[in-house]
Amino acid sequence: MQTMGINNVKKRQLLDGNTRTLAIRTLAWLQNLPLPSYWKCGKVMGAVGIVVLAILQITGHTPHPAVIALVLHVVGDFTAQSSETAKRKPERGRHLLVHALAAGGTPLAVAGLATGNPVTALVWATIGVASHYAVDWTRRFGMRDTALGVVLDQCAHLVIILTLVLIG
Repeated sequence: MQTMGINNVKKRQLLDGNTRTLAIRTLAWLQNLPLPSYWKCGKVMGAVGIVVLAILQITGHTPHPAVIALVLHVVGDFTAQSSETAKRKPERGRHLLVHALAAGGTPLAVAGLATGNPVTALVWATIGVASHYAVDWTRRFGMRDTALGVVLDQCAHLVIILTLVLIG
């Protein structure tokens, strides 16, 4: 059995404390990040992504369906989403449904069609709409207007998209 000297114990406690402090600071930073800054980044990323997808398609270099779905998701979730939809989708009405169709269903339908299988496109699109609706609906419970809420929201969307496309 190996024993630890007092200096090693102090060093480990310091590292654990620093890791915890870093996590707390990161969460605090995310909570205080102004919404317009990442909203604008998302809009720009979607615009650039759609141009890149178009260039690849025109030049005959069709990207992997996962790339197609991710880029189109960013376009639907940021670039093409109106401020009215962004404001009103937490109400769970038609704004959330239309948004779920655009940002959840369309990207996965197009990615499914890129696989050459219309049934895959239909299944992926259906799961995409339902999951996007569910994830955005859950943001009503406290983290709707925080950067942390948006990060968690996007992580949930991306995990669902990648799981469907890479496994399916």
